[in-house]
Amino acid sequence: MIISIDIDDVIFLTTVRLAKMAFKNCGKDYFPTRGWNFTNYPEDVRNEYWRLDSSEHLFAGGLCHKDIPYHLNGLLKNPHYRVVFITGREASQIDGTVRQFRKHGMNVKKKMIHAVGKVKSKIDVIMDVNALLHIDDAPRHVNDCIEHGIGAVLITNDCTPQNHCSRGRLPESPDLIHALCANGFAR
Repeated sequence: MIISIDIDDVIFLTTVRLAKMAFKNCGKDYFPTRGWNFTNYPEDVRNEYWRLDSSEHLFAGGLCHKDIPYHLNGLLKNPHYRVVFITGREASQIDGTVRQFRKHGMNVKKKMIHAVGKVKSKIDVIMDVNALLHIDDAPRHVNDCIEHGIGAVLITNDCTPQNHCSRGRLPESPDLIHALCANGFAR
């Protein structure tokens, strides 16, 4: 069984941390986004966010849940499951992403990460790897999976204000550990 997992705001805290940094760098007071892709943020803050997202700052994020390394390493060792990471990160960020996983004690290899960047479609990659379950914080990707008959869970919590507008409309969980447990992949 193949499980695909998004990285940002599912494994590592990214969006709010980078958004706060972008606001600070632009000399403005931070406020949480009310929608996907920061549509309510000033243009200079959006541009600064994407600059930070393309830099080493991306790899400084902590874990979304302290038990992720324990559960993820357990899945990686289990011969009945194959875990892949499907992310909007760019291909040029894969090496830094592997370093980030290893810094937090997770035995993730480069070949396990599929970086779709801004060109590919995440649902196409999810279908190409034949995932039976996908876990993501982006409502669009969870909805795409459901439309294609793939199990999916939306991670939504206080660190994901960008997806609160989709709460109650998609299968959801507060974090990766709960999502894995609810789907029988962790205890």
